[in-house]
Amino acid sequence: MDISTPPTRTEMEDSLVTDMKNIMTRQEQLKKKMAKIKAARSARTARLKPIYRTVMEMVAFYFDQPYSFVEEGILDTDQHVDLLESFFSVGGCKAIVFNETKNIPPEFPRICSSRMIVTDCKEETISGVSVLVYRPSENINATEEICYSMIIVDEETKTAVGGLHLLLSLVSQPHISQTSVWGDLNKTIAGQQHKKEFLDELAGQLNFLKSTKIALDGTVSFESNPEMLDKLTTQDFLEHSTSKTTLNNVERTVRTWMKQIIRVLKHSENLRSEKPDTPPEAELDHWRKLLVQFTSIVEHNRTKECTTFISFLLQGHSKLFKKWQALDNWVTCCTYESQDNVKYLYALQKYWLPLYKMEPLDMANYLPSLMYAIRMVYATSRFLNTTEKITTLLVKVTNQMLNSCLVYLTDNNSKTIWVQKKSDAIKKMNVCLNLYNNYRQVYQDTKDKIVDAEDEA
Repeated sequence: MDISTPPTRTEMEDSLVTDMKNIMTRQEQLKKKMAKIKAARSARTARLKPIYRTVMEMVAFYFDQPYSFVEEGILDTDQHVDLLESFFSVGGCKAIVFNETKNIPPEFPRICSSRMIVTDCKEETISGVSVLVYRPSENINATEEICYSMIIVDEETKTAVGGLHLLLSLVSQPHISQTSVWGDLNKTIAGQQHKKEFLDELAGQLNFLKSTKIALDGTVSFESNPEMLDKLTTQDFLEHSTSKTTLNNVERTVRTWMKQIIRVLKHSENLRSEKPDTPPEAELDHWRKLLVQFTSIVEHNRTKECTTFISFLLQGHSKLFKKWQALDNWVTCCTYESQDNVKYLYALQKYWLPLYKMEPLDMANYLPSLMYAIRMVYATSRFLNTTEKITTLLVKVTNQMLNSCLVYLTDNNSKTIWVQKKSDAIKKMNVCLNLYNNYRQVYQDTKDKIVDAEDEA
């Protein structure tokens, strides 16, 4: 139809009739679809046995939701009812998880609402509050032998270490720190010292769990291509190696991996932005985090998928193969450095721990052994034997002594020196100055010994 010519009455009527027919057709299709969904939902409802409903009622109680909310979500798909049937079948699954998540109801595909799902967690990833339902025995008809447990999965608890740290830091440590019931420990000086050592150990364990959680959160996750892997693991490997399409698809996946690896490598070489009072424990945490990242990369590079893809690049004479080799060698070197540094810093840890636990008056006794240990690291380590690396470590050791002196001068940050007795403040300052003089003397003696020993210079 020419747009310059206005439509005739007949053409307008024909167009209107066509539109009405299309609308009616869509409505009929929608009615049939809704009827089909309703029939499927009714069929699933008929499959719900009384024992299933008992479990769903308990789940509704745990979620503080009406029973209808749980049932509506379970009836959304056949897989949900299949799992319930498997749970109550001999030889079926022994544990299922109910999770409230954002999902699309079959009746309203354009609306995303909160729905209840049930899963065995083999494919689905759950988050937030969930209810674990499990049966420790094979008695499938006894509801009293079914156990329920509420679990929370979020960024803080997505690993076992994160969950343990959250539990200890929010529940155990506050109650232990605030309790006044220590029995005979409060009656003697030795007992009070044991109590202090215990609290210090607990705080140290919490810090360790926290740093471990942070390190594990940095694990590198790589994109997977199972369809391509299945294609390459067939007997037609050599035939696929001549296919440009297959080679391009493999190269695309490998390039994605390389970008992730390069990002980690570049980040590890960047200058760190640290606070001026950063202690030596932060140096250990830094290298532990890098070790976890590089180890996850090495483990990925050894997987069947990765080795198959790289072998395919070699077979297909891809230019990307040499770049991958260079990158793999770079990762290997960084992994060795991280392993070596973590090993030596762990060896040093027991020598710098007194700087965290002792008062400045007692620290001087531990300085000679600490400096000797640092000297041995400087002499034997493959990567911490540079002036830059050892200076960074010494600065952080000094920072911890300053932090401890500040806590000592201010009575654990509870009062400034201006509100203390003049004599007490001066006495504490002299203790800190004596620590400084001892530290400087031990440091100078260690430098002289390094100069005198030609094999350590």
